[in-house]
Amino acid sequence: LLDGRGEEVDGFDTYAGFRDFRLDGGWYRLNGRPFHPRGLLNQAIYPDTLYTPTDAHTLTDFGHTLAMGFNGERRHQTTPRHRDLWLADRMGYWLSIELPCARDLRDGAARAGAIREWERIVAAYAWGHPSVFFLVPGNENWGLLNHAQHETGASDAEREAFQYELALATEACAPPQMPYCPNDGWRMVTSLRGGAPN
Repeated sequence: LLDGRGEEVDGFDTYAGFRDFRLDGGWYRLNGRPFHPRGLLNQAIYPDTLYTPTDAHTLTDFGHTLAMGFNGERRHQTTPRHRDLWLADRMGYWLSIELPCARDLRDGAARAGAIREWERIVAAYAWGHPSVFFLVPGNENWGLLNHAQHETGASDAEREAFQYELALATEACAPPQMPYCPNDGWRMVTSLRGGAPN
């Protein structure tokens, strides 16, 4: 930002990263080369800050993970800070983007709200960071669970229908060819690619 005399009064530096990541011929390919995502599930809970990491937390997590021979992580039930993604971009580390999904999704308003929230998350995070390699719109039937601690009484058909909704919403708003899993965890019922079950 220049003043009337042409002198700089404010400014900022930024960066750009370009990469092509796709499933092709049975391989994930990063910029055309076979790529093996070797990652961990990171619950991202810290003893001093709970769910809010500091840079020191993030750098420790990423550094130890890389030192053990892994190259990224699924960030569980939370959306990473942009700062975490900025660090991952610079360190060559991949992360997932995930929808926090602890709600009763049989309720129409909660279900529609979850889809809108997911679309906002994908727009804000998946397009601007080369470190984002895949998307997790659902976790382990959360919101449509059927066991003693999380009883909703949802049927298999209700769970599958919502997974189709998540898949269609993801395909509509995500970068082309970005892998996703409508329900990551113990139960994978459906997935779509180009509108067709596979």
